[in-house]
Amino acid sequence: GETPTAGASAGGNGDVRFEGTTLSFGAGNIVLGKAGTGSLSVNTGAGLDASDLDIGQALTGNGTVVFSGAGGNFNNVDVGTAGAGSLQVSGKGTLAATNVLIGIDAVPVPASVVIDSSSTMQVASLLAVGEQGDGALDVENGGTALAGSMLVAAGAGVTAAVTLNASTTKKVALT
Repeated sequence: GETPTAGASAGGNGDVRFEGTTLSFGAGNIVLGKAGTGSLSVNTGAGLDASDLDIGQALTGNGTVVFSGAGGNFNNVDVGTAGAGSLQVSGKGTLAATNVLIGIDAVPVPASVVIDSSSTMQVASLLAVGEQGDGALDVENGGTALAGSMLVAAGAGVTAAVTLNASTTKKVALT
């Protein structure tokens, strides 16, 4: 089958928004910002399930995904493969994945994940921030990020930032 893609070609734009329902792509992948600009908003009461979620795939790609009061379940979430990518989980939203990689290829583009207050990201295996490219993870006060293992700034010359804006308990935990 075809891979659902928003912003497939250079100069192209795609914007997808939905709420109140769950879309399941099974073993399929979803790409936002393959070579153009793509955005996805999954809003209150909605869910999105797929094998992989790729945000900012090619060097000219720019992808943005927001889960607001909604949930997502994936095998792999790649933020900033070679292009710019951003992912935000907010409004008591949840994101569950086997692996989340932020800043994958050694290219000078931004890749970031923000977990807002009362929202959760649960990574069963690897959470990598700045694998070979620059990456940032920001866990806001009241947000939670859980991971089986964590890798920060793995590549030579990589800039990686993990910011915890927590006023009470720890918000990032290895499970």
